[in-house]
Amino acid sequence: RTQKNLSSYSLFKLVNIEFTPSEYQDSKDTVNLDCSINITPEKRQSINVDVEGTNTSGDWGAALNTSYTNRNLFHGAEYFNLKLKLAGEYNKVLKEDGEYMRLFNSLEYGVAVNLTTPKFLVPFKWDNKRSRAKTNCHLEYNFLQTPDYTRPTSQASLGYIWYGKRFWTYTLSPIDISYIRYYDISERFSNFINSKNYYKYSYEDYLLYGNNFSVTYFNKRNYELRDYQYVRFYTELCGNAMYLLCKATGKEKNGSGMYETFSCPFAQYIKTEADYRYYDVVTPNTMFVYRIFGGIAVPYGNSSGLPSVKKYYGGGANSMRAWESRLLGLGSHHDTTNTFQYYLGDVKLEMNFESRFHLFWVLNGAVFVDVGNVWSFWNDELEGAEFHLKDFYKDLAVGTGFGLRFDFSFLVVRCDVGVKVREPYTINNTNSHLIWGNRSLNRDDFNLNIGIGYPF
Repeated sequence: RTQKNLSSYSLFKLVNIEFTPSEYQDSKDTVNLDCSINITPEKRQSINVDVEGTNTSGDWGAALNTSYTNRNLFHGAEYFNLKLKLAGEYNKVLKEDGEYMRLFNSLEYGVAVNLTTPKFLVPFKWDNKRSRAKTNCHLEYNFLQTPDYTRPTSQASLGYIWYGKRFWTYTLSPIDISYIRYYDISERFSNFINSKNYYKYSYEDYLLYGNNFSVTYFNKRNYELRDYQYVRFYTELCGNAMYLLCKATGKEKNGSGMYETFSCPFAQYIKTEADYRYYDVVTPNTMFVYRIFGGIAVPYGNSSGLPSVKKYYGGGANSMRAWESRLLGLGSHHDTTNTFQYYLGDVKLEMNFESRFHLFWVLNGAVFVDVGNVWSFWNDELEGAEFHLKDFYKDLAVGTGFGLRFDFSFLVVRCDVGVKVREPYTINNTNSHLIWGNRSLNRDDFNLNIGIGYPF
């Protein structure tokens, strides 16, 4: 427990505890031990500048990150971090007509301030030694500019993290406030979001007054060759307290029937999700990994839909890898007339299987199968997009593939190639959803993903 407590401070790089027989012994039948705690400190202050290249489902880009860190700001092991970011990306979904050779069509910059103190700042007594509790304050501003819209976002949050017995971790954010705004909307994107209310609700200006809680169980033991599990439950509530306050004070609604604060509507919804993973360890370099994920977000009260930043999507390097990011779904809905494809859902269900094995040197391999999709919670506009418990399995997409992972111990570079097996909709006017045997494979049926770290 002492080692865990000391290691939780970012001020220390290494913490080693050694026991040696003491020179002073009480009797021949008793051996007293001397305890030595050896600590290697981190640098108290540091400035880091790094350049990174990104490839998100074929959307390539680059980012410049600069950060200042102080690991002992108020002489109590408080961790302070100031980060500046400048990034550009060429997004195929948002490409401009006639400008295919443009280097970047999406630009992003932002600043984030984070302060973490190794104390549980609450107005009641708390056993901080056993729980290793921390309090986190976070402020962030992000500005995203694309050919189709400009979206500045602001966020302020206060949260806590503490540890239970052995493998349990808890996080609570009683205050999490965000402001999302859209402007400079292109004619093409305006036509897209105004074509259906479901799309329109996702890209409106919103204030978010939220709070969330999560509990995580992870029983991996280092240096032990045994199976382990990862379980996480997450719940988020937004807008309830503000809705009750507006209703109690008799505040008038706007023309759309929504309460506003600071001349902007606020979102109201509940979001909950569960993530279960089982790691079947065969040898130090061979394992089978099974994963099930389910999430649902339901708007109500002051909201007719969810903000886009709170919706689920399928595809990409860490999801349904045979599909590009945000191009899977919704349900069995298949729109071939809309050139703008960008699918976000209220419900997500995904199951993954992956076999990981060693090839040679630092190169590992993997064979995987992904099953899942995203749906809307309610939708009377897009046929087949709504989630129904009795027959959702008919809308499941299936992809498979092979991956290479370069494991340098301190960094894992991953390259996965996914291929589609089953579409959520029927193929070539047949009753079958299987691609193989109903039509020939084309370039869109394959997807290359490059990522850092394992997908799960």
